[in-house]
Amino acid sequence: MVGILAFSIFVLAPCLAAAAASNEQRPLTKNPSLRRSSGAVRIREALWYDVGYSLNISVGSPPQEIEVYLDISSHDSWIEPTDINPRDKLCKEAAAFDTAASTSFVATNTFARFHFDWMWGKGNLSYDTVGFGGGVAAADQAFAVPEYVSGDGFGFNTCPMAGIIGLAPFSSRRESDDFGEPSSVVSMVRQGVLERNLFAMRLRDPGAELSFGRVNNDLFQGGGWLAEVPLTRNVSGKWDGGWQTTASFLSIEVSSDDDDDDDDNKKEKSFQADLGGVPATFTTRDRGIHVPEALYHRIYAAAGFQHGGWFPPTVDCTNRFAMPNITFTLEGDQNLTLTAFDYTEPWQLDGPDYPPSCTCMFYTSSGFHWSKEIILGSSFLRKYYTVFDLDTDTIRFSSSVGAVTDLMMPSVPA
Repeated sequence: MVGILAFSIFVLAPCLAAAAASNEQRPLTKNPSLRRSSGAVRIREALWYDVGYSLNISVGSPPQEIEVYLDISSHDSWIEPTDINPRDKLCKEAAAFDTAASTSFVATNTFARFHFDWMWGKGNLSYDTVGFGGGVAAADQAFAVPEYVSGDGFGFNTCPMAGIIGLAPFSSRRESDDFGEPSSVVSMVRQGVLERNLFAMRLRDPGAELSFGRVNNDLFQGGGWLAEVPLTRNVSGKWDGGWQTTASFLSIEVSSDDDDDDDDNKKEKSFQADLGGVPATFTTRDRGIHVPEALYHRIYAAAGFQHGGWFPPTVDCTNRFAMPNITFTLEGDQNLTLTAFDYTEPWQLDGPDYPPSCTCMFYTSSGFHWSKEIILGSSFLRKYYTVFDLDTDTIRFSSSVGAVTDLMMPSVPA
């Protein structure tokens, strides 16, 4: 169910930090009980627009099932313990991790704090086994065990998540943003756990899935990959260490029928904007597609979005068939094209005074230190079956099976 408040939230830069002076480094250990394997877990779209996607992981020995928020752009993770004060929990009804019941849990005295978009907290750096189904697990995986978690942007009382799992390929080079520990997927690669050193993701239901060590051929269309882009690194980016490449161009294809609009409603003709190889980061943390401000206004005009007071830019959903395609040219001249059904989100307020609308999923990145970057959130990723490969240092895209036009209008409370 779409949450209206989230449309007004600008996503803040993440800040997951540990005190460097007391940081206790632990070498990765190869667990002889873990053999090369693969596994998969179901991805669920949360009830709130703000929250994105969640999945169940197992933590500890014996394993305890915990629901966590999925963030492929973060390298750090945190998991709430059962002994946290109920007033200090993010989600009041979420099942937490019983550290005392795990024989493999290791606590440290290393202070850790995190500021993750709409939530923040502090606690201690800890280690335990973290699993993802099918016997796939990272031994001695680092994560923060918080003393408290706070947040805003939506009601937390009934949300199911008790933490965040990060799957970024690198640790941040900014000391203030780094536990100094690898993400779960990097740990599994180093420990030799996976059949293939990759994970693959489909966000669209039915069949939303996160798999490790293998590619699920049933979830994407045959005929080869639509694009394969190299993994790059930009330390000054919004999410240093994330799954990132570079963007060369953004192209808009406006149909010739639109060229005859009157002056008041005239849409910008087709154009190609030179992005100059700016960093482009893929994330599940944010649904939006963030572009520099000048480019945002050109997209707004070309697509015919309208402002509605404090509401975000919208269009009549029936107009999406005639709206322009928008193509990103990524590193290596790889083109990925979005239709209006990809870069808009259908939603509807209850009541006759609020007709069904489709809101714009493009946002301006103006005002942030990453204002010249491209952020490709889940509105971009949900169109594709995506493979994040640490053997080849590439990100591959194919069309998801069943990626059809969705004219449903979800109703959300005012």
